[in-house]
Amino acid sequence: MALERIGYSLKPRDIVLIRTGTAACYGEPGCDRMNPGVTAEATAWLGRQGIRVVGIDAGIWDRPTEMQLADLREGRGRGRYMQGHRAAGEYGMCILEWLTNLERLPRTGFLVCAFPVKIHRAGGAWVRAVALVRDEGPVP
Repeated sequence: MALERIGYSLKPRDIVLIRTGTAACYGEPGCDRMNPGVTAEATAWLGRQGIRVVGIDAGIWDRPTEMQLADLREGRGRGRYMQGHRAAGEYGMCILEWLTNLERLPRTGFLVCAFPVKIHRAGGAWVRAVALVRDEGPVP
């Protein structure tokens, strides 16, 4: 597991950011289909650890919508559309999508702030996501 590899144990209220590399392709044809997605099981596991804010460098937390819809049309995945989002909702999680520059962050030890734009009666909106990192010299 990635957490074991970096020697970190999640604590309730940590913010988990997932770097897939998808943001590096933003604007290129097919970029919206490159995200591997986060499963309901993985999302629920994060929720059980007390995680309430997660982020990803792709346009969607789940597998790409086009792929999910293709599965449904072909009779696969019945009831599993947007499964990661549904699991996040069960834990009251907030999902930040299309984050950029995650590769410039240290693995741990920084503060994440997300400043949302409030939209009347909306289930989501854009945010200005900011990571505050201690200045320990230039980032490679």
